[in-house]
Amino acid sequence: MFCITCTCTFIDVPSVDENSLNHHDVLDNENRLVNSVQFNGLTREEGAKAITQLLEWRWLVTYQKPKNLKTTYPKCGSVATRETDAIDTFVDSTWYFLRYINPMDANNIVNKDLASQWLPVYFYLGGIEHAVLHLLYSRFIMHFLYDIGVVPVKEPFEKLITQAQKDICS
Repeated sequence: MFCITCTCTFIDVPSVDENSLNHHDVLDNENRLVNSVQFNGLTREEGAKAITQLLEWRWLVTYQKPKNLKTTYPKCGSVATRETDAIDTFVDSTWYFLRYINPMDANNIVNKDLASQWLPVYFYLGGIEHAVLHLLYSRFIMHFLYDIGVVPVKEPFEKLITQAQKDICS
């Protein structure tokens, strides 16, 4: 209803003849995708598989970024292959608060005895964007560290407070 009320423009994705459009034309896998960037020309079935594969690849915790694969070592000039595994930046910063507990320990992520005194963090103050990925990854990593006995608590934060929230005491 929204699109009709606001007279939105519709972009055809399966290429079908509008004059003979019926449910058989859309579902028979003869139609090819159009206006679909790298998926143009694929059947609906091929397109669904390719799109699903791409989405799953992009949502992995690590994924390949094929950039500058070949390089040279700066000191000796030898040929090198660059590491292309990338981790989402939210994952990179999900456990930094543990290092505040004992930042000089070069052998352990955190001292479990000290962590018992400091964890869980009373409240986490951040933007609303943190409520999804950053805190999800942080909880995932804390649950893992708890399961392997590194930290004494499972949940990293007791409360999330985002900017613009009024009541921090409820």
